[in-house]
Amino acid sequence: MDQEHKLEEKLKIENLYKISQIAARSAGLDDLWDPLFTEILKIMRVDAGTLLILEDRRLIRKVAVGLDPEIMKEKPIEIGEGISGRVAETKKLIVHKDLSKAQIASKIVGRRDFHSLITVPMMTRNQLVGVMSIFTKKERNFSDQDLSLFSTIANQAAMAIVSIENTKLIEENLIQIRQLTALNEIAKTVSHFTNFSEIHYTISGIIAGLFGAEKCFFILEESGQLKAKNPGFGIADDVLENIKIDIHNDSLLINKVFFGGQGVIESNYQQEREGIIPIDTGQIHSLMLAPLRFKSQSLGVVIVASSKVGNFGEQNLSFLNTLGSQVASILSLARAYQVIEESKKQNEAILESIAEAVYAVNKEGKYILVNKTAQLLTGFDQSELIKKKAGSFIRFVTKDLKPIGKTSCPALEAFYGKKVLSGKDDIFIQTRTKQLVPVVYNAAPILNPENQIIGGIVAFSDISRELEVERMKKELISIASHELKAPVTAMQGYLEMLISGDIPKVDGEAKTTLHDLLTINKRLIDLVEDLLNVSRIEQGRMKFDIKKVNIISIIQAVHKEYMNTAKQKSIELIVDLDNKKDIFIQADEARTHEIISNLLSNAVKYTPKGNVVLKLTEEPQKVVVEISDTGVGMDKEQQSHLFEKFYRAKNQEVEDVGGTGLGLYITKQMINNMKGEIWVESELGKGSKFYFSLPRFK
Repeated sequence: MDQEHKLEEKLKIENLYKISQIAARSAGLDDLWDPLFTEILKIMRVDAGTLLILEDRRLIRKVAVGLDPEIMKEKPIEIGEGISGRVAETKKLIVHKDLSKAQIASKIVGRRDFHSLITVPMMTRNQLVGVMSIFTKKERNFSDQDLSLFSTIANQAAMAIVSIENTKLIEENLIQIRQLTALNEIAKTVSHFTNFSEIHYTISGIIAGLFGAEKCFFILEESGQLKAKNPGFGIADDVLENIKIDIHNDSLLINKVFFGGQGVIESNYQQEREGIIPIDTGQIHSLMLAPLRFKSQSLGVVIVASSKVGNFGEQNLSFLNTLGSQVASILSLARAYQVIEESKKQNEAILESIAEAVYAVNKEGKYILVNKTAQLLTGFDQSELIKKKAGSFIRFVTKDLKPIGKTSCPALEAFYGKKVLSGKDDIFIQTRTKQLVPVVYNAAPILNPENQIIGGIVAFSDISRELEVERMKKELISIASHELKAPVTAMQGYLEMLISGDIPKVDGEAKTTLHDLLTINKRLIDLVEDLLNVSRIEQGRMKFDIKKVNIISIIQAVHKEYMNTAKQKSIELIVDLDNKKDIFIQADEARTHEIISNLLSNAVKYTPKGNVVLKLTEEPQKVVVEISDTGVGMDKEQQSHLFEKFYRAKNQEVEDVGGTGLGLYITKQMINNMKGEIWVESELGKGSKFYFSLPRFK
């Protein structure tokens, strides 16, 4: 018996040696499965077998020998499911002499092509790696020696699998460490440079050193060509300058790498061969080419060259492919940085050249840009403002030094308020010398490409000259108006004397002419009076006698004044007061009469036919007067300018209607001075509705 036992042990050792040799020759698990199981079937003298590996608590079939190939398409087996699942769950072998009575997870095995089975767990260091099964087509009583040998083989296979996996993991880790070390070296070196040429030379030198190569350079895509970029490592600049490759030449290997996205090795490079790269690289015998790809976009190709034949292997190429994508991201960022820097310089040049003063703040509320115009206007130098809190230096204030907004800084107000702002009335900047300079400004939030607000910017202009010109214009109007009033008033008196007959010998034809002269003179007097009113308003000299006033009486008086004028044009003039007799407002009586008269006069003038209606509405705090007509109306553009000085809406139907373009401007200013409001609703061709409100008497 001892001799028999020794023979069994010797046979087991020989078989295990065969298994270990198969594992040793395998480059990876994919190379292990078929030869391993073919040998196991020979050793165990069975007809078929299969191996399942444990992954994520499920058994995944890796190999099946002697079975229908369709079994490889079956779904993974859950722990506890079928024979294999129970073996994995209990970690104990199962033997079946007659499979017709067994519960089998696999449909293909369950077709009863086989009679007997052994399924054993694959264990190493008490850890389950998988399960292994062998089958016979005829009934077989497996001996204890069979069971022991198969269990030992299964555990030996488990050790081989774990060893191969660990070796692969170590190799992968070493490659990753090498790659990370290289990338870290590149990143550390590149972080010191902002110059594209320095970046190219540094990276190409590091890559050449990693692969024991003498030369390395980059070819980047530009405007439909692949162009070599100076400088490269180990290759002359004049050689690189001549490398310009047509991107559409499909015969060149470099284009295939560029478009295909996969690197290649040329182990025995010969310059005279066509279709490699169209350059003479000197004593070069090995080449590696890898694409420079960043976010699925090809930027170019990296070329590594060696004087040794067969200097590069597949592992080198795999590393270069990985390195190429990482380097592409660095080059892309460097290129983007260069573009940003150029754009920044252009923007700064534009800002420096524009006439307006401009400064910007970041989200921390600190100055990040102050152009030359702003520095000259405020007296502050950019160097003393950058990174300082905005609003503490260049302050926007009113004439009495009250801050504009909460911060005295429109750029900050635009940033905090998340909206565009502007200011033009009573706005001043306080300079370094505390001088107040009148300005107009426009401010807006700064948005990044993701539409997030990251700061604010303001543009402002000194309007001292414009205000001086405006002051001179007003003064001229005031002087001219006063100088004109006396002679035109005297002329009016003489004309009235002639027409009334106080001066004899004026016949009928002469009277007609004098009537025309009187009308013209009346218009001139109206113009002078309007100019005087504008001057009084803008200089704050127009007086208002605010008191208790019956607006009903004023409306009725104005209505009487315009009844004849409306009748001559066949226009129905309607006053709808809803039987109201006394409604009192707090206003200047003469100015209120002038306002209603002006609006009613315009309504009659600009209504060729139809009616003009005057209504009054009472509200708790105010009285609203509405004057509507069926006249020519106005479009939105005309309405937006209606209350500006000298503006007259143009319409062919009423081209002969005279006027100065000052009436509505004066009307609005008088209403504003009496704490009221005026607005208009109009539609071209359908008429207009003018509304104004004045405070009720309390």
